[in-house]
Amino acid sequence: MALVEYAKPYKASYGAHKRGRQGYVLPAPSLVSEDLALHTQVLDLRDQVLAHSDLTLKDARVYASRVRGQPLVAIGANQLPSFPNTSAVIALIERSLDLMYLQLEQLDEAIAPQA
Repeated sequence: MALVEYAKPYKASYGAHKRGRQGYVLPAPSLVSEDLALHTQVLDLRDQVLAHSDLTLKDARVYASRVRGQPLVAIGANQLPSFPNTSAVIALIERSLDLMYLQLEQLDEAIAPQA
């Protein structure tokens, strides 16, 4: 669940709750390449495994059967992806938040009335 929550500000939402409003999507944070790779991995996991099932045909396997006389069709992934190290994700979240707070301070200073 934490990975989905981390990804939310970086992904567009098209849900019914928007009622025609244009959503805001944060750009990728300015992180070192290792953190940026982890950031991308988390967003991919969100899209493909955790919050959606954006499986491609080569990744998908279709199962068809009958249960109590009723047809049952399911699509599943051939293999589970590897999940990132929990400590690395926590560190990524902390560094991303540190950058956001720094950017907020800079924006506040830029728009503050000059005396």
